[in-house]
Amino acid sequence: LKVLREIEGACNLKFTGIINNSNLGPETTKEIIEATKERAQELAKLANLPLVATTAQKDIADESMFAMSLQKRPYDNPYDSSYGD
Repeated sequence: LKVLREIEGACNLKFTGIINNSNLGPETTKEIIEATKERAQELAKLANLPLVATTAQKDIADESMFAMSLQKRPYDNPYDSSYGD
């Protein structure tokens, strides 16, 4: 919550919602994301903001999650097919 308020102060903009984006790249599992939902909801409640979405890589997302594709970074190992599409 402290960091959220620092960001608001630094950019002079107010948050309007919380997005749970618990992402560890190719190491992310559905279980990791499920384990973070409660904490994200607690933060939203403390900040008096709605929890807008929980994101997940599309291959592990369910209907309660916002599915997305991870982009490869220029420095990722080109032989590692576990990251991104």
